[in-house]
Amino acid sequence: LCQLLWQRQFHLFNRVKKISKDNLAFWILLLLFACQLLATVFSLDFKYSLFGSPYRGGGFINYGFYILFAAITFLTVKDRDWQKLWNFAIAVGVVVCALALMSRFGLFGDFIISRLDNISSTIGGPNTLALYLMLLVFPALSFGLREKNNIKRGFYFIASVLFSFIILLTISQGAYLGLATGAAYFLIFFPTKTFQEKTRKKIFYGKIAILVFVSLLFLSAIIIKSNPDHALNDHYLFKQLTTWKVDKSRLATWQVAFDAFLDRPLLGYGLENFSIGFDRNYDPALSSIQMDKSTPASWWDKAHNFALNLLVETGIIGFMPFILLFGLVFWQLHKITHKKNGNDQIQQLVNDSPNPIITHGLQAAFIAYFTNLMFNFENFSSYILAFLIVGYAMSFTIPETQETNIQNNQQGNLQRIKNILIKNRKTVASLAFLFLLAFLWFFNIKPFNANKEINKASYLANNKMCGQALGIMDRELKKHTVIDGYLRLKYIDIVKRCL
Repeated sequence: LCQLLWQRQFHLFNRVKKISKDNLAFWILLLLFACQLLATVFSLDFKYSLFGSPYRGGGFINYGFYILFAAITFLTVKDRDWQKLWNFAIAVGVVVCALALMSRFGLFGDFIISRLDNISSTIGGPNTLALYLMLLVFPALSFGLREKNNIKRGFYFIASVLFSFIILLTISQGAYLGLATGAAYFLIFFPTKTFQEKTRKKIFYGKIAILVFVSLLFLSAIIIKSNPDHALNDHYLFKQLTTWKVDKSRLATWQVAFDAFLDRPLLGYGLENFSIGFDRNYDPALSSIQMDKSTPASWWDKAHNFALNLLVETGIIGFMPFILLFGLVFWQLHKITHKKNGNDQIQQLVNDSPNPIITHGLQAAFIAYFTNLMFNFENFSSYILAFLIVGYAMSFTIPETQETNIQNNQQGNLQRIKNILIKNRKTVASLAFLFLLAFLWFFNIKPFNANKEINKASYLANNKMCGQALGIMDRELKKHTVIDGYLRLKYIDIVKRCL
């Protein structure tokens, strides 16, 4: 609003004014927003679809902001500023990894919680941590390959290696498969057309050397596995890398999920409502739906497969724009990566945009991400990066423009809207600011404080201070926030624990 009302940058919208093949991704992005809203309106549990849960995140308010985030970054971020955003995102990833290592190895135990059984950092769990880093590994590697400054290049390469190492420590086979698939795509289809002939040969020989090295590693793993007495067979990381198994309970869950989709194929059960469809179609006769009878492991609130999850929650109407958006973005990146140079002119890659190495890295990130999502589900940290890439990719395919000539009637209507907004800009800005304050109070500060009190009460209950825990929960019950349902569920958990 500041840019529009004070700087009067209405020309930003010229990039997307008319639907064409060049700006189609932007309009599909808005279509995704509309379809997700429609699925929420017709949800079987409207409030849960709208707000989600503090435990999972999600909900239309969160999802809608991911989409608006991609649109706003695309419209407002200048080409020269994108690298600053990526440098910051990669630096944050490095901090996340550093905290993960400190926690995993018990460093600074006075103020960092030690998690010796798994590695999660600030992201929430090993699988979600791996999914988040999957979208940083290949962009960081691409920036390093393009960069000429040795210090910056070293930073990008070290960051990429660090991200890969943390992914290995997550012990997530879905993440391993995603990383391997992305790396294979990055290596095999690495763009070489814009390099000089001598450099092309070096890249070709480098590919051969890497393939030989990987083949030797694979052969060595087979030899070690065939020798049961070898010490490496008892190492937990080697076991995870070489022993692949299918979770039969997950396969049964996918069957239940598909049946749930067939029940409501158009708009699904609503965002975050996978559990409703699962409950209605649960079949205890399915073999292996509950592997461990002593745990509630047969109940799922996510499909652990992004396609089935989307189909159950938003139906075909919500699924199609999602697939079209990321499919189109991938294809547009592919065209930039492998475009032919005019008159067969060979150019050495420079630090300009769009750069084929960068677009290729973004493609590899998507390959790794969606391969992992075949066995996982999205979360806040991965969605932020996924939609950042969407905005970044659109900035390549829809270039910045200045004011253009518009038909007289369109020009007149647009000018009248401009004049009204600019004439009343203080009033518009004041109303927007009041809305912002209300939104922050009701949808951020109040539920955040309630969740803090829930966590305090849970801690006290775990330490057998039930009187204090129940006192806190009783006080919170008298207040009302958008997480009232979650508060009551946690209250029941605390009562059960105290009993």
